[in-house]
Amino acid sequence: MSGANTYSGATTVSAGALKVANRTGSATGTGEIKVNAGTLGGKGIIAGAVTAGTGSGAGAFLAPSVGAGQPAKLTIQSLLTFKADGTLHLQAQHQESQSRSGGGQWRDDRQRRAV
Repeated sequence: MSGANTYSGATTVSAGALKVANRTGSATGTGEIKVNAGTLGGKGIIAGAVTAGTGSGAGAFLAPSVGAGQPAKLTIQSLLTFKADGTLHLQAQHQESQSRSGGGQWRDDRQRRAV
């Protein structure tokens, strides 16, 4: 989904992938997104609350990326909830010939955590 969307209803991902690719607005509108199984990913902005997993399902993934080995910024402007079967899949990319240990941050506007 690309571009700003004015849809206000809920969206459910039950299989496969829902990928966003927008620069402004919300690719999915303002409604809640439930990822019961499958993947929500891409790069862009999601305004509504996101819940990954049902608590006992087959597995649901949040994957900020545009493809294998291509990390991307995915902004969720509302509440993000992971149930027991929800997984955050992160990809890291570095341009150096040596690995370094260090820290980073992710932010949800309410708290920061070191990763």
